[in-house]
Amino acid sequence: MTDNLLFILLVLVLSYFAIETISTTSYYFINNKKCNIVEKFEYNGIYTGKTILIIGSVHGNEPAGHYTLKKLKGKLDRKEISIINGKLILIPSPNPCGVQYNYREIPGGHDINRGFPYVKDGTSRTENNQKIVDYITESQPDLVIDFHEAYYFHKMNRDSWGSTIIINEPKYKKIALKCTSALNKTITNKKKHWSVISHFDQIPGSLRSYCNMMKQGYILIETTGQRNVQKIDRRVEENTIIINTILKQSKMIV
Repeated sequence: MTDNLLFILLVLVLSYFAIETISTTSYYFINNKKCNIVEKFEYNGIYTGKTILIIGSVHGNEPAGHYTLKKLKGKLDRKEISIINGKLILIPSPNPCGVQYNYREIPGGHDINRGFPYVKDGTSRTENNQKIVDYITESQPDLVIDFHEAYYFHKMNRDSWGSTIIINEPKYKKIALKCTSALNKTITNKKKHWSVISHFDQIPGSLRSYCNMMKQGYILIETTGQRNVQKIDRRVEENTIIINTILKQSKMIV
């Protein structure tokens, strides 16, 4: 009886890995132009002001940013929210196939957040990267906000950056603290509270590294969400609090 159970378990495990291998291989060989479509949506205010560009999920297995921006876009399109000052640019789907199939990379095995130019006037590794670079170059935003997701809460595991706001310049600390204050009011467990991080290793090819090189204002948002550590609705809610706080502090909305 025990031998039979072990055999069945072994078969199930091998079947799982076989299916995963076939699935991954199939994904990497997808040749669909839709995977390289990176759309931007612009919303102009009545008055002049700052330009803020917000990017959703460059990593497909970190979908909260994508869903947050899709939800925000819907509200802007329906005029439930209006931009008063400046310009808001949304890129909800920089990695549409990654989100659809729950893969970090785009087909071909390229990680968008390792594919930005390493040097000024350098080349992008993928078409998706180049489109993002072009949008930033064209719009010259005052601030880029980049949504990601980590696998655990930073206050409980220092090896993970979940529930942190990472800034690249001291001038963004005040607005980041406003965001964490608003977020932490909704969280009873202090071990799950959000933090502001200003010292963070550079990762060549990441959007953060590229923005630093180009002297571009940048804030990295890391929800705690990989492997569904928190439900997607909660992660979207946290992202929404952050966006609303930043837009109000920037006087883009009331």
